[in-house]
Amino acid sequence: RPRGDCCEDYAEACERPEGPPTGSDLHAGELPTMLGEEQWRWLGDRLREPADLRFIVSTIQVLADNHGWEKWRNMPDEVRRLQRLISETGASGVVLLSGDRHVGAVYRLAKQAADGGPYDLFEVTASSLTHSIRPRKSGPDESDENRLFPLVHENNFGTVGIDWTSRQVTLSLVSADDCGVAESRGAWPGECAAHNDTAGRVIQSVTLPIDQLRAE
Repeated sequence: RPRGDCCEDYAEACERPEGPPTGSDLHAGELPTMLGEEQWRWLGDRLREPADLRFIVSTIQVLADNHGWEKWRNMPDEVRRLQRLISETGASGVVLLSGDRHVGAVYRLAKQAADGGPYDLFEVTASSLTHSIRPRKSGPDESDENRLFPLVHENNFGTVGIDWTSRQVTLSLVSADDCGVAESRGAWPGECAAHNDTAGRVIQSVTLPIDQLRAE
């Protein structure tokens, strides 16, 4: 890449070797948190370092709102704290990457949102490479005002493409095999019941101008 362009990626500070906090882990009056104070300080120090583009990688979703599984928004104060930290550090180019849902998705938290940051915040969830949940036989998928496209139910992986010349970053979900959303034979994931020659196809993609991800 051209000299002067800078990209950082941060392995998620919320890797908690002891697992999520439980009631017995907390002192009276404390609320559960996603990150500890030392982890927040570490993340703040990294965000203050100069970079045009920064990837925060989370093992669970950050912006997804309307499901009951593990996610940052189960602790909404932690999402707001992340947004404040991005604003306070003046960190430009923050993009979120996540997984662990067995469905893929692309999210955007608008700057104008109640807990929005200094610019629109984007997240791509790539999941699962081999064990994606097939569409429901009845009823719609979960709704989410922050999700840009329908959920991806076929096996997938995520890619990040950076074009420093045009100063754009492209986030994509790509088909991991040619099973599509066909039911499997036998125990899940089992053997594909049908093949559709779609392995490697880009399922969903969003291209972001890097210079629009800028803290003012």
